Amino acid sequence: MDSSASSRKRARDEGIDCNPQATPNKGRRSETHTSSLGVPRINLTSNSTTETPFKKRSGHMQGHIAQCAPVDYLLKERKGEAKIAVSESIVTHKLLEVVKPRKRTIVNKARNLSTRVAASLETYISSRSADNSASEVLRQECVRTFCAPHNKNVTRFVKEAEMYPAIDALFGYISENICTSEDEDLRNDISVFGQSDFLVSDGDTRLRIDKALRIDFDQSGELEDKGAETKGGNADRSMTATYRNIFAVIEAKVDDEAKIDGGANPEDIADNKERVDATRQLYLYTHNIYFRQHARRFAWGFTVCGSVFQVCLFTHDVMVRSGGIDVATQRGRKELVELLTNMSFCDRDQLGYDPTIFFSETNGRWEMDVFEDDRARRCTVTKVLLAADRAFGRHTRCFHCKTIPESGSDEESKDVLVKDAWAHRRRDLGEHEDARDEAALLRVISDGFRNDSSLANKYPNLWAGGTVQQIGSDNNAYDDSTDHIFAALDRDILDEIPHRVHKRLAMEPLGEPLRTAKVVDETIIAVADAMMVYMAAWQRHNIRHRDISTSNILIRRDPTTGEFLNGALIDFDCAVKDTGNEPRTDQRPNMTGTYPFMSINCLAASSDSDLRDSCVPRTILDDWESVLYVFSWLGTFGINDDDSEAVKNNGRRGELPINEWRASSAEKAANSKMDHLASKATFNRNILKRFYEPSQLQLSLLEPSPSTSVSHESLKQLMLVMRKTLFENKNMSKLGWGTNLDTSSDALIEESSDESSAKVLKACWDAHLDPNDRNPYSRRAQVADRIGNALLDVMIAARTEASDRIEIRKAASE
Repeated sequence: MDSSASSRKRARDEGIDCNPQATPNKGRRSETHTSSLGVPRINLTSNSTTETPFKKRSGHMQGHIAQCAPVDYLLKERKGEAKIAVSESIVTHKLLEVVKPRKRTIVNKARNLSTRVAASLETYISSRSADNSASEVLRQECVRTFCAPHNKNVTRFVKEAEMYPAIDALFGYISENICTSEDEDLRNDISVFGQSDFLVSDGDTRLRIDKALRIDFDQSGELEDKGAETKGGNADRSMTATYRNIFAVIEAKVDDEAKIDGGANPEDIADNKERVDATRQLYLYTHNIYFRQHARRFAWGFTVCGSVFQVCLFTHDVMVRSGGIDVATQRGRKELVELLTNMSFCDRDQLGYDPTIFFSETNGRWEMDVFEDDRARRCTVTKVLLAADRAFGRHTRCFHCKTIPESGSDEESKDVLVKDAWAHRRRDLGEHEDARDEAALLRVISDGFRNDSSLANKYPNLWAGGTVQQIGSDNNAYDDSTDHIFAALDRDILDEIPHRVHKRLAMEPLGEPLRTAKVVDETIIAVADAMMVYMAAWQRHNIRHRDISTSNILIRRDPTTGEFLNGALIDFDCAVKDTGNEPRTDQRPNMTGTYPFMSINCLAASSDSDLRDSCVPRTILDDWESVLYVFSWLGTFGINDDDSEAVKNNGRRGELPINEWRASSAEKAANSKMDHLASKATFNRNILKRFYEPSQLQLSLLEPSPSTSVSHESLKQLMLVMRKTLFENKNMSKLGWGTNLDTSSDALIEESSDESSAKVLKACWDAHLDPNDRNPYSRRAQVADRIGNALLDVMIAARTEASDRIEIRKAASE
């Protein structure tokens, strides 16, 4: 085995699968590596102790949540998202300019080649080919059928299966003619996979794809294929399509062309059922493209209904669609040729890939750049830990890396956790003006906690981090953002697309997911440690985390013995530094977070519930309420992967009331939580009594004596105290109790009719509250710090008891 083959085998063994399409990237900083489109592949066979600090999402569901969801539930949720995404999509005729080459000289080359290929296509359609082979005759006939002028009396296609060879033929002809130019600036060889109507092997749902495009960057043969499917040499053009090597999915529908007016502008054809269904299908596929391609910044897709193509670009918050491209017209064929030609000449970042993640031929490993103040620091990727498996959102990814010391420095290589995500930023703010800039917040926390031994190793220390920079063929560097991706669009369209900036942070120490807890007591301690960090960040620096979930709390173990050490709070990309200068009406809760773990206040304020007009500011109580939901989720579906598998195998997953928390709308999730937490009885009935309990065999193996119980009883008692502290706090009158406005009104009527109500209203905190305020969430928000401190005391006490139980078990086992 040669050295390059050996290095590729090592990469695969470490869980990094190299995309089979790679070639030297012109114009990058270094000549010692080869850029690629990208993608280390997630190791699906890794054990449960894989170190990971960041979340993976599926729709509104994160990794542990998605694992607990049946496939049919997962698909149902995504179909609901797809329906919303298509209805809110943006249509603009200028979308195709996103792939227009940046250098003027290359623009001219692309235009000239496009003109020649378009003319050749017209000749191909109108005259007989010189090649009389049966295959060529069939291909030419397919192209002619596809591109035939509209005729209301003639049906172009009867079945979708008839469209597949036509798509193959048209794309194949255009691609071949583009590639025969052999221009040195031709970067991307785009072709269509040979498969049709096929099931993708690496998808998480059994959805079939009609057709798909691939890109072969390795035209020159300078770089040997790195894919597992190929047996050596350059990539086989008929290679099997997988989500890790698909450039764009093509979804085909047989359209009723009688609806199309042959004289109408195809760009202005309104959506019909076929086009809407096809676009929704593209959304469903996009989840898996992001999950498998870790260097994918945005994704493309095509719909073709009858003879009309539409191009779709999936960015992080919205789908942008082109106008119709009707290949039954000469204008439409020319536009399709121009699009594919520009895609072949443009920089790879314009196609959605990330050249800052690349395969180094020098050391035979994948590397990435981490940026800080216009300076790139390099890391070697040793394992892909988490993938971005949702179509919209931050696309948070996580890699275990080793730093590469800079030349001439005394710095030693260290293990770091690299987090890659797209964060929101107001357009009028610079990087250092954004109150939500995670790198800046982590520096504040690291500096503030450095001398506090009680918080040591319970929060991330930043090694380097900032905005990712891309360098184009024009040798200009730019901050990677959605505004730059869509720079070609009109300003009014650009303003409709939320502004996100590509961030990459490298930090330490490493930890394991919360779901790797061996016993419930480890879970309690880990969450308590995380909330100690949370409260310290709030009390000392006015920083609110705002995204407490199962994915954002870690467990740290001794690397030698595997002994449990402590918990840690990570992932501050939703955090914000509260300046206190915002008017109350501007503090309305937003949708930061994940449905199953979001507070009722935040969900309801963004939905059609009876709290939607309350404008209650988001406070630390919303995050404390999320802790209650984290415990609820883990108690129901299992604190670790073994328990989760047991829950899955006994068929309980689809019957549990808690499933309503991952509803497709904020309103449904809010209403179900209001009902479940309305009283101690409803909380017991819907949540606590549904907990998964370890078997007697498991308990006998884990607890040497009855005094060291590891069942969920200790967790349940903790949760009951937390619920009472949050929703029925004895220091407040009943006006501040309950989960919605109705319970508050009932309490007011009850107190008004009670002769002793005056005594109830003299609860010690009520003197600090607005006497005219009847919203329980608003009243609690006014004393949020007091309630938060009380909850912290509860958690610290529970932590002490859990630590004692662990020590007792440890001593008994020795």
